[in-house]
Amino acid sequence: FIGHINKKEQDSENFNQLFLSIPVSFIAFVGGLIGVGGGAVYLPLLIMIGINTKKSIAITSALIPIVSFSGFFTYTSFVKMDWILLVVVGIASIFGGYFGNKIMHKIENDRYLKIVIALLLLFISVYMIIEEIQ
Repeated sequence: FIGHINKKEQDSENFNQLFLSIPVSFIAFVGGLIGVGGGAVYLPLLIMIGINTKKSIAITSALIPIVSFSGFFTYTSFVKMDWILLVVVGIASIFGGYFGNKIMHKIENDRYLKIVIALLLLFISVYMIIEEIQ
């Protein structure tokens, strides 16, 4: 199934925006429901439905702040925020986004991006399983 979709990946300019908004809205709803603002949920699902890898990364990058800010404002009403940590992590995120964008534009083949993303998600999954077992 996934191999079939990958062969049919749509070009960024030709992908129907209305068709795209339906799964992205659902993915954002699920992300907000379970409290994740990261791309670990969004990115693989967007790639699986056949969206170009670089476009999926861009959509995920745009979606994360929206979901994260909604969760952030909800959580600030329940917990005491460590503002210094928040500023340090925010600055690190800005630099990471800047350099990640530079690196992504130098990668010509989407296949390499998919492999890196898959390996990273696999590593995180195995780590989480091992931590839960212990």
